[in-house]
Amino acid sequence: MPSKPSIVLVHGSWVNPTFYAPFIDHLRALGYPTSCPLLPSCSPTSNAEIDLIDDALVIRGALTRLVEYEHKSVILLMHSYGGLVGSEAVPETLTASSRQKGGLLGGVSLLVYVSAFMLPPGKSCQSFYGDMPGSVVEDGFYFDPDAKSRMFADLPGEQADTWVAKMVRHPFKVQQTITTRAAWLFAPSTYVVLTEDGACPPPAQEQFAGAMGSKVVSFQAGHMAPLTKGRELADVVDQAIQARL
Repeated sequence: MPSKPSIVLVHGSWVNPTFYAPFIDHLRALGYPTSCPLLPSCSPTSNAEIDLIDDALVIRGALTRLVEYEHKSVILLMHSYGGLVGSEAVPETLTASSRQKGGLLGGVSLLVYVSAFMLPPGKSCQSFYGDMPGSVVEDGFYFDPDAKSRMFADLPGEQADTWVAKMVRHPFKVQQTITTRAAWLFAPSTYVVLTEDGACPPPAQEQFAGAMGSKVVSFQAGHMAPLTKGRELADVVDQAIQARL
């Protein structure tokens, strides 16, 4: 039986890979070698000068190692803000279709967006979406004081409080970064709509999917489904990948 592709998971803002542990564990149990690099903007040592490009370069480095040096087939799996980072990170030369034309092995074969944001090239979050409703900007960082209700509605109150306490502020410069590319313009994509999401409303998710020409799959869960329903979401992603490969 052929081995499954590697997955590079791009996490969202205000959080880190530990929020995705149940999801990652089950993806690995399903046979997908899975990595989730820590984005510099969400590091404990983050500073107000870090922007989206800094995050994208970390993901591009991970993809470059897997594709150019290890000749792996790769699924780029993106959640929330990670959709912006991943879409910026992939040059067309790293896609499987481009490499096959050159007689090369490996490449990014599929983009999977999970309640993820999108931007056309040449736009920033601030210019395309405007100011984030309810967010607070302070000392060059922004955060959502209503993160508990928007992101963790799937969890009992005390558990939600525990995870909210682990969140970090995000550099506001990320919101002002102008993107230079959008991987969905040259790579196939699937979009998983989280139907109970309070942070990225389902109608918006459906609009994003339509704009990107993505195949759409729905899953009943809130925004932090990788944490709250990690096993079930991994099964959905597995099915979505198998349907496209």
